[in-house]
Amino acid sequence: MANNNISRRKFLKRSIYAGTVLSAPLASCHLQTAKQSTQKPKRRPNILFIITDQQHAGMMSCTGNKWLKTPALDSLAQDGIRFEKAYCSNPVCVPSRTSMATGMMPNRLGATSNKPGMQIKKLPLEVDENSLGKIVKRAGYDTFYGGKVHMCKSLVPKNTGYDEYFKDQRAELPAACLKFITQKRDKPFFAVASFINPHDICYAHRAHNGVNTHNVLELYKEASPLGLKKLPPLPENYAIPQNEWAAIKDHLSSTATTPSGTMRKEYDKRD
Repeated sequence: MANNNISRRKFLKRSIYAGTVLSAPLASCHLQTAKQSTQKPKRRPNILFIITDQQHAGMMSCTGNKWLKTPALDSLAQDGIRFEKAYCSNPVCVPSRTSMATGMMPNRLGATSNKPGMQIKKLPLEVDENSLGKIVKRAGYDTFYGGKVHMCKSLVPKNTGYDEYFKDQRAELPAACLKFITQKRDKPFFAVASFINPHDICYAHRAHNGVNTHNVLELYKEASPLGLKKLPPLPENYAIPQNEWAAIKDHLSSTATTPSGTMRKEYDKRD
């Protein structure tokens, strides 16, 4: 020892001091843990999931599109985050929705296109039990699904953990969503508002033939007198590729909702 003459009193005094210093952080840690355990957990956020159908990324005025005004969407973009380099897992409706609902690449489940996606008879158990609605429901949320579904039977709202389902996918949907999210509740809410529009633009061909579907005829009549300078320019890749018509002729139907073959043959640039 460096000092053989240290007294018993001094030794005990120093030992007690050292023990106090060393134990102080530990005691503080125990106190903080006890304090934290008595605190209420942070409130989980309410979630409103809005889906629009057939609206490409440039169809908002905040993206620089001068041909339309979307103040509500622009407000969401300004207060949140807009991903400019994001891609959906599949450009077709049913596969894309299937992917959003399951977190899986749609082709792994057989949803390679609309028809096979709708014909899926049964999902793998792991996928079925962990679809979006069921995960959120298990997390303690009140759940609501309103609007367009367009997925296989296993993924319809009544089979996937949603407490309420509202079928209308157009004008009545906003009020139904508001009614759900403004209810008094003890739990947080998760609400899906799945709008079909602007998909109804597909019915413009029927309007072109004088048929009114979902009030598109009125819009068509309003737009028809407009001159070319008041209409948005066609996309750069609009030109018909060489031999396109011959290649797809056998796969088109003149009675389809959007008979693209008929359009290619009959429509001029203004149409």
